[in-house]
Amino acid sequence: VMLNKGYIEGFYGRLMSLKDRTVILNKLSELSMDFYIYGPKEDPFHRSSWSSIYPEDKTEDLQKFKEIGEKLGIRTYMALSPLISPKDNLKEGIKSIDKKIKQFKDIGFKDFAIFFDDVDFERNEILAKTHSDILNSVSDSINQDNQDALIFCPTVYCNRFTKGELKDSSYLKALSKEVPETIPMLWTGKEVVSETISDADIFSLQQVIKNPIIIWDNYY
Repeated sequence: VMLNKGYIEGFYGRLMSLKDRTVILNKLSELSMDFYIYGPKEDPFHRSSWSSIYPEDKTEDLQKFKEIGEKLGIRTYMALSPLISPKDNLKEGIKSIDKKIKQFKDIGFKDFAIFFDDVDFERNEILAKTHSDILNSVSDSINQDNQDALIFCPTVYCNRFTKGELKDSSYLKALSKEVPETIPMLWTGKEVVSETISDADIFSLQQVIKNPIIIWDNYY
């Protein structure tokens, strides 16, 4: 099993600058780490206004971020949080996602993440079907020759969000049926912020999900 180690900018609070990200990219390189996922909650074009195209000044910074990462041998992922509920028009939503992915590709990104975390929709098989349709569509539209070119964070991303056992989660069970098993999934352990994540925690998840698991370590 290939063990990748990297950094996820996926938090709430102050939005970092290109200078801040460059410091982190250099540190990741020093530590022989592999990837950096860009998905800050405070970036409106990532989340609250996710369907809007990034303006030119922002794309320049993102392009520089990508280029710096490339020079340092760090794989940079561009994440998007499409806030699409089962009640929304999925076809239109997927069109908006395609536009964003095209913009990311035009800047030079080859690797992408779809974040479904921290939404108030009911965590059931209907939501899982919406998310599966989105992931299948994105998977079809990007270059699949690039291994792990797409990763995702589900809405149920820790044990706390299941009612009872992981194996009883209708959301996770439906996801496992519909999402290609090759797409890695992010997981934070028993809690949103888990002090420890044991092998047993991951084994119990693997009873439900067959996808490769990337541990999103929220403990700081």
